[in-house]
Amino acid sequence: MENKKFKLTKKQLLSGVVVVGLLAAAAAAGFGLQFLLNKNNAPTQTVEGKLPAVVDQVQDLRMQGDQQAVSNKINEALKDSSTSNETKYMLYIQQGNVATDKSDWKAAIDSYLKAAAIKETYEVTGLLAETYKQAGDKNKAIEYYKKAIPLIPDTPVKEDDKAALEAKIKALGGQP
Repeated sequence: MENKKFKLTKKQLLSGVVVVGLLAAAAAAGFGLQFLLNKNNAPTQTVEGKLPAVVDQVQDLRMQGDQQAVSNKINEALKDSSTSNETKYMLYIQQGNVATDKSDWKAAIDSYLKAAAIKETYEVTGLLAETYKQAGDKNKAIEYYKKAIPLIPDTPVKEDDKAALEAKIKALGGQP
């Protein structure tokens, strides 16, 4: 039996490299999008990496599906004069998430805007963009996607996050 060596032509090699490159880019974009989606639903953490107790309690109640208890806990904490602005920021995001769970886009937007008034972050601007999109307000969604771009945290997927936001802007008919 004769041994034949397998040889690739330059065209075959180039095609293989392009396919592998496209697969790697698609995987990176997928991971970046998943990172963005998970980040948008995850609670904000303090510098020490721990949530304030009231925000942790709100998260637990939300996971249990007790929306009335969540709303009561949030409202109680927001009325408390000793609640820090950082904690209020997190509570407004949780309040917006509860409204989003109920598809109450107006209430969600109102809560997210209150959080943004305390601190404008990538998280809250992204939530506002997504919620405006869900509410059918393309212009506001585009506005907030654009606001989110310079707020993207410096992470290994920063460029992927930026590309994903620019793609969302284009899909809504805007220019990045």
